[in-house]
Amino acid sequence: MHTIGAQPGQRPTANVSIEWKAALERIIVLDEADATEGWTVVAEGRGQLSAGVCRALQEECPNKANVVYVSTQCPAKQVLQPNCSSAIGIPK
Repeated sequence: MHTIGAQPGQRPTANVSIEWKAALERIIVLDEADATEGWTVVAEGRGQLSAGVCRALQEECPNKANVVYVSTQCPAKQVLQPNCSSAIGIPK
């Protein structure tokens, strides 16, 4: 379990990424504060994946997600921000 270091309304010190079944070499960093396709802070030190990401993890579908990664090496990715290249724990 990772602590994301934030309370609701604060920028967390964590990144959340997923690996897709259709493209194993491609890791997608999810945007924080995106309840539709990313994740959100729901309580101190806790985050919640969007319903779409949860479905992709649970259902066998063309956009099936295999794995969720969490890294606390960079601040959370936000919309229009490039990925942090120093994230640890995410395969290259």
